[in-house]
Amino acid sequence: MSNRAKRRERDELRRRGLPALAEPSTAFDLLHDHNLLEWAADPWLNSHWHRASMMTRGRDGLTVSDAFPSRDSAAHWAEKADALIRLDLGAMKLEIPALKVRPIEKKKRWDPEYDPTLERDIVVPCILRRVVSSHLAYILEITTKGRLPEAARAYVPGRMAPASTVAKEVARLTRRGHMYYVKLDLRDAFNSIPWKPLRRALLRMGYPQRFVDVLMLFVKAPVERFVRGTWLEQPRYRGALAGLPESGILLNVLMTEVDERILSLADVYYARYSDDLIITGRTASDVARAASLLMNWAGVGVS
Repeated sequence: MSNRAKRRERDELRRRGLPALAEPSTAFDLLHDHNLLEWAADPWLNSHWHRASMMTRGRDGLTVSDAFPSRDSAAHWAEKADALIRLDLGAMKLEIPALKVRPIEKKKRWDPEYDPTLERDIVVPCILRRVVSSHLAYILEITTKGRLPEAARAYVPGRMAPASTVAKEVARLTRRGHMYYVKLDLRDAFNSIPWKPLRRALLRMGYPQRFVDVLMLFVKAPVERFVRGTWLEQPRYRGALAGLPESGILLNVLMTEVDERILSLADVYYARYSDDLIITGRTASDVARAASLLMNWAGVGVS
């Protein structure tokens, strides 16, 4: 988002009296804040929804329209989302819309390693789910602000530095004696997020159990894939799926414990940009000790 768009978004937040920072303990109250829901339902003000809409415009065939034509229709979808999240957990589980999954190319066409045969799955949410997901993402964003370790560089406003910035930092550390490094990837990071450790991480951060219960219902939403002319539901046992705006923040919450452990080590630099991690140190043993904490952590897979 451009600086002008960011300023416009901040001005609109102030005009509407919406919070830009909140405690995790208030998350359940924020969940039922109708002003926040209308903010989530407005694609021209909410960048998360707008990016998702542009990505799937005219191709998913799942939405009534690709954009809301007026403020009234934004209010309409906000009311539908509010009605859904006010249901008791049993009824909500039955009413949450299934997520359609479609494959997309794994790498961009201009990537030197582009291969048209390689694909990855991404979800295509309907309008109702997009509104709820944008709402959950904003609540998570303002309640995790200032609480995530410095190592988390992605999905954190103000820290979303490009990879080149991390490379410059590594080069600076190399000149200061950090001659050893290791680069690691979280294997299929979003789709392999374990649900029980994620729930524990959310509760440990101070989120109310009622909010976590609702959030996890949406995380565990059913998934359907188009197979031989029909949509078939697929079983799920883990994952906060790629294509939903809350998934990146949930990955940061899950990784908080191991991020803090590695940052507590002396003479080690550690940065994580979503699922790409780099560790540098003055000695090979320093780097190996930090990497072992990550490899032995009971979370997502590392490669």
